Amino acid sequence: MRLRFMIGSLLFTLLPVISFVGQPPPHNAADPVTIQQIRWALNHTPEIPEQIQKTNQELIAAIASRGVNFVLSPEEEWALTLRDASDELIKAIRNATPPEERERLLSIREQEGLYYTFVSNYSRNDVTSKRIALDAGKEFVRKYRNDANVAEIIAYFQRAVPALERSIRFMTPRSRGRPRTN
Repeated sequence: MRLRFMIGSLLFTLLPVISFVGQPPPHNAADPVTIQQIRWALNHTPEIPEQIQKTNQELIAAIASRGVNFVLSPEEEWALTLRDASDELIKAIRNATPPEERERLLSIREQEGLYYTFVSNYSRNDVTSKRIALDAGKEFVRKYRNDANVAEIIAYFQRAVPALERSIRFMTPRSRGRPRTN
């Protein structure tokens, strides 16, 4: 009896969550189209060519009237194509943001990704993680050393990267690559 009550209580608690999962992401008619709305529409379109084409055309019309609040990397464009996004839809998304703004936003996203990769691996205690952090730090400095917007991060990386290299050398056994002497 008690178990039945607990299961009933759990289902009653989860019912609103379960019913929300199948619903499209909420939006206001004046708000820009989100990537979540596009993914939801493509994922919930029946695998019928006419339906796929209709969904793509509806999304293109929505983007034309409302714009978008995101930019797509080439990898994200490819991922949407795998979800049946048409070339025209990808082009509409790409053209919804001016080219200079698109490049700026993609650059910021890449900076954030490199920074996150660095900081999430820097303090770990294994050589592989430290090498991942080192590569991300070097890449950030190489690509963005002349960007005044990230000057403080560059200065930090220029101090942290040599220390990280020393840490990796310390963690790596010295006998690798050297002949043994008896």
